[in-house]
Amino acid sequence: MPDASLTATLDAPAPRAVLVLDDEPNVLAGLRRALRKEPYDLLCASSADDAFDMLHSRAINVVISDQDMPGMTGTVFLTKVRQLYPDTIRFMLTGQATLDVALQAINDNAVSQFFTKPCDPATLAQSIREALGQQEGERTLQQARQQEVELKDRLLSHVSHELRSPLTAIYQFVTLLRDGLAGELTSQQQEYLSIVLRNVKQLQAMVQDLLDCSRTDSGQLRLNLQWSSVVSLVDETLSTLKPVAAAKSIDLSATLPALLPQVYVDPVRLQQVLRNLIENGIKFTPPFGRIAVGAHCPADDPDVLCLTVTDTGCGIQPEDTTRIFERLSQATNKIDADRQGLGLGLYLCRELITRHGGRIWVDSQVGQGSTFYVTVPLQATDHP
Repeated sequence: MPDASLTATLDAPAPRAVLVLDDEPNVLAGLRRALRKEPYDLLCASSADDAFDMLHSRAINVVISDQDMPGMTGTVFLTKVRQLYPDTIRFMLTGQATLDVALQAINDNAVSQFFTKPCDPATLAQSIREALGQQEGERTLQQARQQEVELKDRLLSHVSHELRSPLTAIYQFVTLLRDGLAGELTSQQQEYLSIVLRNVKQLQAMVQDLLDCSRTDSGQLRLNLQWSSVVSLVDETLSTLKPVAAAKSIDLSATLPALLPQVYVDPVRLQQVLRNLIENGIKFTPPFGRIAVGAHCPADDPDVLCLTVTDTGCGIQPEDTTRIFERLSQATNKIDADRQGLGLGLYLCRELITRHGGRIWVDSQVGQGSTFYVTVPLQATDHP
């Protein structure tokens, strides 16, 4: 049976530590005396090499460095600390002659605070306590947010999996009824069943978005990259969505150059992106509007192909053009306000295109329409 005290020791978090770098022995001795009762480990180093050895060997919460150090100034040292250990709090000790250097270091984000020599130990101790308290609070908040995201992801994954089976059953039996395999139906009954099927398909698409979102966030979504024809992918997508656009009297078309190079993509996922963008256009474009798909090779980036989806819809507010690609986000102005969806479509588009090594963005004017831009690679590159 393991020793309980040993288990408790192994499970206990490492004590917080403060590292002071100064080449003056009397300064280090004075700080040791002044900070000996503080609730953290105080480590002292007289050279940058010794300080880095300590940083590499254990977690350091706060680093305090003198500016005038032989071989490496405090500014250079703290800048390297920021690069290697960005979460470590950085203070500087400086003389009056180098205040301009200290201020520049703060402006460059090398340090968060500086103290002039001779340093008041009480002020330094209070500043360290406040910095450690703020760091602990930020860490606790970050952990709480991470736990919330993980809980939400597990819930979304579980709910979406549980919804698939009953939706599939509903779809199959409604199809049997609509096709007359369970008896003859009136035209009105067929119309009602068609409405049910459209809504079932909408729910199935939402569930699929939930599953894809869960797989993306957990790193389980993989791309099947292969050379693909953009013309074929666009034609297939438009043939599927033209009846939906026609039902709303929206003209859906594509204007593509005669010779387009192939792209190195997952064709299923690229079609998913195109479908989401076009469906968004249909949803937010009034009757008798237009949606056009285009493609071109940007002159300033010959390694990518740029696809565009342009609509004559309600447009997007300037403050929303970036936010709409965030998870569970909704634009603030909508024509079809009763069909808001889950706010995952554009988020998934961004994630899928990013995993291809491309970009997605939008240009829009309220009341005049939007153009979504998607870049995909023209060369074979492996992405997660």
